[in-house]
Amino acid sequence: MTEPAGCVYLLHFDSPVRAGSQHYLGYTGQPDPWERVQAHLDGRGASVVREAKRLNIGVEHVRTWRPGSYALEKSLKRAKNSRRFCPKCIAQYRENDRIRKRLVRVGNDRFVPGKIA
Repeated sequence: MTEPAGCVYLLHFDSPVRAGSQHYLGYTGQPDPWERVQAHLDGRGASVVREAKRLNIGVEHVRTWRPGSYALEKSLKRAKNSRRFCPKCIAQYRENDRIRKRLVRVGNDRFVPGKIA
């Protein structure tokens, strides 16, 4: 017997909520996650999302895996690094890396702009 065609979705918080958590990964049995994401935003979902809303931290739906399954959700959660799957975090990492490559270390803790070829 196969699972119904659901989807796995990733929510990104604008700033860390609990213990540095900046993402929530969830599963819904529906092919479209919008109703479930809206339930989270309305306070009928995960407690970490409710806490983010209480603290006025922005919550954004950033990625969907279709078709998804409960097993896929568990597999992604076991990876313990949702940042790897988040398009916003990947873009920020790449931008920071680009800036880092333009800096030259001076002393132990200081960086200054290097020559840009």
